[in-house]
Amino acid sequence: MKPYLLYRRARGAVAQGMHETFGRAGATLGRALLGRGTGSLPREPEAILAVALQKIGDAVTTEPALRLLAERFPRARIEVAAAASRERGPDTGAVEVFKLMPQVHAVHPVRRWRDLRALAGRSDLVVTFGLRARDAWSALAARGERGCAIGYSWRGRGAALDKAFVPPAQVMLTARDAEARHARPQHELWTELLWLARLVEDEDVQRVGSPQLLVPELAASDVSALLREREIGETFAVLAPWNEQPHYRWPLESWERLAQRLTPLPVLLVGGHGRDEVAHNKRLTALTKAHDFTGLLPLDRTAALLARASVVVAIDSGPAHIARAVRARTVVLFGPGSPRVWAPPGATALQRTDLCHGCRQPRCYQPRRVCLEELSVDAVADAAR
Repeated sequence: MKPYLLYRRARGAVAQGMHETFGRAGATLGRALLGRGTGSLPREPEAILAVALQKIGDAVTTEPALRLLAERFPRARIEVAAAASRERGPDTGAVEVFKLMPQVHAVHPVRRWRDLRALAGRSDLVVTFGLRARDAWSALAARGERGCAIGYSWRGRGAALDKAFVPPAQVMLTARDAEARHARPQHELWTELLWLARLVEDEDVQRVGSPQLLVPELAASDVSALLREREIGETFAVLAPWNEQPHYRWPLESWERLAQRLTPLPVLLVGGHGRDEVAHNKRLTALTKAHDFTGLLPLDRTAALLARASVVVAIDSGPAHIARAVRARTVVLFGPGSPRVWAPPGATALQRTDLCHGCRQPRCYQPRRVCLEELSVDAVADAAR
């Protein structure tokens, strides 16, 4: 086994031991110091707060669970505390995703700890959509002295929660392990949490389906006007080539060749307003003469643009999840990720399974990223057509 993998496994074992040994004791001591007891699960909550301090793609996967909560408790007010981007730009990250969910009554941007504490004591039920110890403590901070905080405790990381449940085995599985264990899509992780807490019934989980986002009419109208202004017709392809993690990216030259293969179809580029992402897509625009919308559109306009596309080709990233949630035909390119868990439902997932792939590591430990570098342009172009 590679030294890096040995180090990662050893580090994971130590972290698990620390969380399971000291996590619960720390949580108990923290409650005592804060003067808080363990909350009881309300039968008919009037105010529900979802704590979702995750990225855009993760935020999309929580939509079915929030929809179930809205159906089960129609009189309850559902609010979300979501991670907000600190960089200046037309959108604020995952916060904008929850604004495309009609069942959410209010979204609170979270950038600092005091943003969570400002929400304390306002909710009967706090649901954390996260697997880190920080997510559990964030839910407890947002709960305050009232209500009950529930969530998953993965390897002891949820010890601070009032009601902690063991997550399914799909968490952090490699692609091969996910196939062998018949892992389910990520959005089912959160609907099962509600079932484990006995907030919804089994048939509710079975029928809720995949994530759905609603594009506002004003956003759709603005995108139509923008396409007319750029003289782009009704048929076009959208590329979303960026992921913050370098080993998740398809090579720039491969994107260039794909754009050429898609001609004469107009090609549009979308993405966030991060400096590196904007620079990357500008280089791609110079090579392909594509229409670059990177960093120019708020997320609701990006969703409207994706919904109009003939096909969306994306790396394993947030735009891929948004595209499928607005029912766009989507092709997703996978390297280190696990398509069985992370591919948006209904998307075409492409991955080279005959090479090193699906390692789910935070960086590549091979001399080169064969999983994506060897993914052929022909295969992607054929899937896009």
